[in-house]
Amino acid sequence: MLTIGCPEEKEIRVEWVVRKRIDELQQQLERVEGDEEKAATLNKLAWEVGADDPKEALALSQRAYELATSHGEYRYPAAAADSLINLG
Repeated sequence: MLTIGCPEEKEIRVEWVVRKRIDELQQQLERVEGDEEKAATLNKLAWEVGADDPKEALALSQRAYELATSHGEYRYPAAAADSLINLG
C-alpha cells in the first residue's frame, strides 16, 4: 500500500505496520508449542524489534539460540543460524 502525503504520514503508517507485526508475533509466540517453531518466532520477533530496542532483540535472539541448540549441538540448524545472524 502506498501512502501519499507528507513524510510524517508515511512514518506513522510504517510505524503502525511494524507495531502490528510485533503484536502478531507476540501473540503467535504464546500459541506455539514446539521448540523449533518457538525459536523461529523468537527470531522473527527479534528482527522486528531490533531497530527500536536492540537489547530486547539480543535477549530474544539468545532465547531462540538456546532453544535451537542443546549441549553445543544444533537441534534446529536453521533457527540456530537465524539466531546467530540476529546476534551479529
